[in-house]
Formats: sequence, structure tokens, C-alpha cells
Amino acid sequence: MTDEKCLDVILRTARTHNVFTDRPVSDATLRQAHELMKWGATSANSQPGRFVFVRSRQAKEKLRPALSETNRDKTMQAPLTAIVAYDTRF
Repeated sequence: MTDEKCLDVILRTARTHNVFTDRPVSDATLRQAHELMKWGATSANSQPGRFVFVRSRQAKEKLRPALSETNRDKTMQAPLTAIVAYDTRF
């Protein structure tokens, strides 16, 4: 894929998904995703990004109170929830 096509996918066609399959996300897929995410630009290579992958029903129940009403059902039904954050004291 050319740089122009990559930018088109990232900036014009990538969208939030509202429906998910019930297939689990493999550890290998999560490792690949993390490998890509950790290469994102940071200030002075500080790498403040923090990523948490939530799979279990029990762990998702802990998220429920923090979810907006419009996101609650789809988050609870997704096979995996990714929490993307950053460390402000890094």
C-alpha cells in the first residue's frame, strides 16, 4: 500500500465499529497491535502510552460504571476492549 493509500485509509475510511463478531481476539493479534501502537510518535521518545486489553466479563463489569450509556452495550458485547491511556508523570 502506498503512503497516500495508507493515509486515505487512516484519515478518510477508518471508522468506529458498532458491531463485533463473537470471535475471540488471539494473543498473537494483540501482540501485533501492541507492536504497531508502541511505534507511535512521542515527545523525545518518552513513550508515555499505556495499553490495557480487557477480555473477561468480570473485568468488563468493572468498566461498566465508567461507560457512557450509548457505548455500554456494544462495549460489553465486544470480544475485547482496549483502553488507551498515557502516563502524565512519565
